[in-house]
Amino acid sequence: MGKISYIPIVRVSSCSGAVFRHVKTKDFLSDYIGIDIKQRYCKRKKSSKLPPLTQGVN
Repeated sequence: MGKISYIPIVRVSSCSGAVFRHVKTKDFLSDYIGIDIKQRYCKRKKSSKLPPLTQGVN
């Protein structure tokens, strides 16, 4: 399991068109983590501001 420092969102045009960049990780789970963040963002689409994703993800 690799360590992920942060996963910034590059662009979120829509729930189906969310684009993620996985930074500082070669972990194969990064794709699943990106999908998880995408689903969470789609569930709380009411807010126009993106939540900060600079926290460490274990």
